[in-house]
Amino acid sequence: METQPTTRKARMTKYLAVEACIALVLLAICPRVSAQSVRTGSDAYGDWRTDAPGVMRRITPADLPAPGETPSTANRSKVVPKPANATLKTMPGFSVDALVTGMQGARVLRVAPNGDIFLALSRPEGKIVTIRTGTDMSNPKCRNLRHRATGRVWDRLLSAGPRPEMGYVGELGKVVRFPYRNGDLTASGVPETIVSDLATGGNHWTRDVAFSPDGKTMYVAVGSASNVAEQMGPRPADFAAFEKTHSPGSAWDREEWRANVLTYDPDGKNKQVFASSVRNCSGLTVQPGTGVVYCATNERDLLGDNLPPDYVAGPQAGGVLRLALVLYRQS
Repeated sequence: METQPTTRKARMTKYLAVEACIALVLLAICPRVSAQSVRTGSDAYGDWRTDAPGVMRRITPADLPAPGETPSTANRSKVVPKPANATLKTMPGFSVDALVTGMQGARVLRVAPNGDIFLALSRPEGKIVTIRTGTDMSNPKCRNLRHRATGRVWDRLLSAGPRPEMGYVGELGKVVRFPYRNGDLTASGVPETIVSDLATGGNHWTRDVAFSPDGKTMYVAVGSASNVAEQMGPRPADFAAFEKTHSPGSAWDREEWRANVLTYDPDGKNKQVFASSVRNCSGLTVQPGTGVVYCATNERDLLGDNLPPDYVAGPQAGGVLRLALVLYRQS
């Protein structure tokens, strides 16, 4: 794998992001962020021409357009050569620079206790790369922590304390773990499959994995197989019994165990539904200290512009996020 380490030095803070398949590092945190005006009503909507770091938007249910108010259109982005004078922009008091480039299929970042950065490259091969830098974030070096000939991978280190013992990877259809010690640059053992029955097929193939702060609960996000369960068959005859083994709001047929955030013990046992009707929790994280689970959710398609907006939410155990279902009935 070819990488192109940059030569510019920068001071690392604690946040990382991935934009346009480039690993970035957010630098020089400033405690004073200038006040930003909040856009409301129709002004809360917009596109890249009106967007900028720090632009705040408040969207209420009353601001949502009617389903089908505009035609549904897929305007996909494309990569163009960088203009000569283009620079990366962020909030006042921050600066951004490229740390490593050429990371095709960059999807998720995790940081190990010793500061190593793990980057999941979901396409084309499916691999996890370790990025190690100097203390001033200079001279980044990349190694393959774990590689698969096929498949897509997401990584989460079990960091219940300063000495994690296992690395966990969410793959298509399963979760595996492998021995890991703080500072390992490559996998030191053969992966062990601890969850083998994650739903496959249809849309939304990524499987994100996160752990509670005490390391006792593993969260696994599984997106829906379709847009809005349009091909789902009749509901089970004994629906009350079905809900007892799943949870209120859980789907069935080809959507069974999907559009959910599931929980397991660290060894993959005691499967339960933590939150249901979450169409595609493609960004799953747990807030340190509080243990609150957050989902960045891809919402349904084909209702026209700006409907429904994607969201970040902190579902409670047994919770049901019903926005997608309500909008489906309206349409």
